[in-house]
Amino acid sequence: MQKELKQKTGRTNDDHQFKRTINFNLRLSPVEYESIVQQWEKSAYNSMSRYARACVFGEEDKIEIHLEQKQKEKLNRLKIFVEINRIGHNLNQLTKQINFQYAFKAKDLIEELAHIKAELEKIVGVI
Repeated sequence: MQKELKQKTGRTNDDHQFKRTINFNLRLSPVEYESIVQQWEKSAYNSMSRYARACVFGEEDKIEIHLEQKQKEKLNRLKIFVEINRIGHNLNQLTKQINFQYAFKAKDLIEELAHIKAELEKIVGVI
């Protein structure tokens, strides 16, 4: 039996790397077949083949997991984006308030920073 690698993933978007070229036939009574069809229809699988492979191999629906992860990532990015916008908005408001209330000159700021530095050096000297 020759294993043939897939060139493209196809519509299933699964991680299976080999082409599925073998058909597996199973004989069932009409009652058994109807039972399997009913169980498949209740499941979230879009094909009977995928449902059968999940039953046999016990695999999870990788597409559904992938879609859920993508949705969570999108929500997390959106939350981060909203927080960054809030921070930017707050920063703009603070800048407006400072510029509106205080008319600082560069010389005054340098003097004030020098005073703060001197006070910090005193504190460090005490510790």
